[in-house]
Amino acid sequence: MNLPAPGPDGATVLDLNRAFLPPSAFAPHFICSFPPPGNRLEAVVPAGETRILQH
Repeated sequence: MNLPAPGPDGATVLDLNRAFLPPSAFAPHFICSFPPPGNRLEAVVPAGETRILQH
């Protein structure tokens, strides 16, 4: 996922709708990649459906 540079206050927007899989995810000759240890967030990210409609 590519993120914009942080603003003057140090904040940036993380839009999970723009997440993507690298090309190696679809190629059988690559091993499954995993995120490097530096790719961790210290903050909790509330994500997922929050208003599910029941029909």
